[in-house]
Amino acid sequence: MENTLPAECGIGFNICGSDSTQCCEVICENRYHICGELLNECCLDTTSNDFTWNIDTLGTWGSYLNDVAIINENDIWVVGVIMIDNEYFNTAHWDGNEWEIHRFIRPAPFAGVYSFHEDDLWFVDGCNIYHFDGDQFELMWECDWTDGLYNKIENIWGISSTDIFFYGRGGWIVHFNGNTFTIMDTGITADVKEIWGVYDEVLGEYIIWACGFTQQDETVILKLQNGIWQKWFERDYDDYIYFDENVISGPIISIWSNQPEELWAITYFGLFKINADDSSYFERYPNHDGWGNGYILNMTGNNWNDIYFTGDKGGVWHFNGEDSYQINSNSNLIYYRVESYNNTIISVGEIYSTYQGIINVISKN
Repeated sequence: MENTLPAECGIGFNICGSDSTQCCEVICENRYHICGELLNECCLDTTSNDFTWNIDTLGTWGSYLNDVAIINENDIWVVGVIMIDNEYFNTAHWDGNEWEIHRFIRPAPFAGVYSFHEDDLWFVDGCNIYHFDGDQFELMWECDWTDGLYNKIENIWGISSTDIFFYGRGGWIVHFNGNTFTIMDTGITADVKEIWGVYDEVLGEYIIWACGFTQQDETVILKLQNGIWQKWFERDYDDYIYFDENVISGPIISIWSNQPEELWAITYFGLFKINADDSSYFERYPNHDGWGNGYILNMTGNNWNDIYFTGDKGGVWHFNGEDSYQINSNSNLIYYRVESYNNTIISVGEIYSTYQGIINVISKN
């Protein structure tokens, strides 16, 4: 049927509700834009699914990559185990032309890396915490094996070098305030999978979340309130393993946000946009297009309509605000982490068959 308006309504106007005698200007709500031949419709602000990618490998048998930090397109760090001629390396740096392989501190794998600037990078090896100023590595905190932290600190997130969190297995979170490292009480034993924060201009402070789960244990979302981690959402294992359309279902694997009023979470059952004031209010975007065939391990994003997640079977997906699109897949690969910087997205992991580290550099066209 031809899309026409009454003669009294011009371009960009529509009949005002049920009153056919008046015309109203079309105004779209947030996250929608005016569209249509007559500019009288509202369409969702989706982003492009047009990507190209290039895959690099690092090391020989026994190699794998755990994490990536992007300072810019020509300054990228990856960490893990990189075996070359039976020698053990733990870091590689992209300078815009090639990957430079390094062994920092000692021949042990780094589990995580996080950057604030080219001369302000942080590394963890499962237990100890290091800082790199662009020239020298420094051991900042050496964990005591007797306190239960050995092989527990695997990832990093921070606001600045004076407000940074180190986290991992068994509910462990360590905070650094620029002077002192403090082991924080989380009240959970589940593995902390992600910490993320977003600045609230109204409150004048960061809202900081953590999520986690452990097989046969609970899944949780924590919220940092007045320096104390509080359970904001939780479900027992016997409940979360089954899908229920009325509640956030599945183990919460990763979280991300860039708006204080909402939190994005991903589980085996889909991508969830959660109201930051009440977890009972949410929207679910179902998993499909190969997502259910491989475990999702990590998520990141640039905006609410430009979110990326990755995991087993070499899967990398893009959520464009409306739907999820599989960028690429390979059953011989696993990606442990994904990071984005403008239109560059990088996922890192390993190749099952050759046990090499893998770097997937994706460009959004």
